[in-house]
Amino acid sequence: GTGMRAADAVEAQAFTRFFDLPEDGGHRYVGSVKANLGHLLAGAGMPGLIKILLSFKHRQIPPTPLSDRPRSGLGLRSAGLVVNQELVQWEGPARLRAGISGCGFGGTNAHIILEAPPEPAPSDGSPRSSSLWMITARTETALRQTAAALANRVQTTPLRGWSDLCFSASTARAPFAWRAALVGDDDLPGRLLALARGESRDSTWQGTTAGHQRPRVAFVFPDVGHVAQGQQLCRAEPALLRQYDNVISAWPHGPETQNPGAYAQELAFQVALARLVTAWGVQPEAVFGYGLGELAAACVAGSLPNVAALGLAQYREGLTASPEAKAQATEAAAPTECTGPRIPWLSAVSGDWVGNQGLDASHWRLWLAEHCDGSAAIDRLTADHQFNLLLVIGQAGELESRLCTASNVAPDHPFTIESLLPAGRAGLHGLYGAVGRIWVRGVPIDRRAIEKEWSSRRVPVPSYPFERPSFWVEAVTGAEAAVLDKQVPGIDEWFHEVV
Repeated sequence: GTGMRAADAVEAQAFTRFFDLPEDGGHRYVGSVKANLGHLLAGAGMPGLIKILLSFKHRQIPPTPLSDRPRSGLGLRSAGLVVNQELVQWEGPARLRAGISGCGFGGTNAHIILEAPPEPAPSDGSPRSSSLWMITARTETALRQTAAALANRVQTTPLRGWSDLCFSASTARAPFAWRAALVGDDDLPGRLLALARGESRDSTWQGTTAGHQRPRVAFVFPDVGHVAQGQQLCRAEPALLRQYDNVISAWPHGPETQNPGAYAQELAFQVALARLVTAWGVQPEAVFGYGLGELAAACVAGSLPNVAALGLAQYREGLTASPEAKAQATEAAAPTECTGPRIPWLSAVSGDWVGNQGLDASHWRLWLAEHCDGSAAIDRLTADHQFNLLLVIGQAGELESRLCTASNVAPDHPFTIESLLPAGRAGLHGLYGAVGRIWVRGVPIDRRAIEKEWSSRRVPVPSYPFERPSFWVEAVTGAEAAVLDKQVPGIDEWFHEVV
């Protein structure tokens, strides 16, 4: 209560009328946080809420200070209510309950009943070959201290709990300027300790976004050659498999239709991979592809429906047919509609940006009839100087050297090429590594979206290593002190006379 004789009595009477004696002969405990903090007026209810939540967490009821001499006449014991003077272990059901009453001076009262949350279910322990750790801090020193604290926590956490710790450490804070990303495996503690010491290790990247603008990202789709890698990655990442199924499901089914070939599967994988990283927060400002990648770019840009793109990919796979059969196939396969792109799309066939009016069927007939390596479009992409991060949706291969040696690359306009399927790093390790590297460079990543398929839960993580500088006030001496003494009134002048 408020500590006033009348108010406490009224509240006590309300309790005794509402509560009967417990059937088991036990006690119901009642206390007041005002005994700890005093009356906080408009903020008086919040400390009580915090006190109850902490009591839920520790399953303990703290004592109420200065309650060794309870006021007579309250009658609390008639309802089994006790003001405890010592710490009490809170025995009871798994879902504890407590009430809070906030009574205002003006008669505006608030009452809430709280129930302890259920115990969090343990992680399902789904095996994952790799995990992406994203660590951030305001300074390089704080970043290293955070890595050291996480290394100590990892060493005392069972392997089964690393996924929860990774998720919590990567989502507990807003991204700051200093960042580090690493792909965790069995050597995770060693990599974190190396990061804390400022040492470079494999699959660990760090940097700062201070003084740099957010990278402008363009998706680049290569030609064929990723079916095996795509199948392996789909087995490791459920979200990618679902995106792939969404694309390939547009393939027409029937007794006379054949199964999608390697080109159609390749196309579906590229589109699915692009949509996956987009769902993870990577928003492209332009798309470009050559060969089969032209179809993937058109799909991601929103110009070409999946069913038409899959049909074109299937026809492209039959290029060994005779010219007459190829012409007939081209005429039958070319879609009648290709709307304007929602994302700027640079066509490898025309070497120019596709306008809002879209493209007609002749564009796709030309794409089927001729092999275009996209050289003109690559020169245009690098000449525009708009994009400083080219994200290859697949394996870069010879595409990287072509982009770096394009005729219009300007020395004063450096750009970075990242591949989602880097050579030598298959599966989740390579994908997570690429996502981590572009995040270190400043590309926003939705870390929660990455973990959506893995049922990770929040667990306590080491607190932020605040760097607390001291700002001591130096003592003033000599002539300056004498001047201040004359300006500051004496203590006798600090108070007003009582009228």
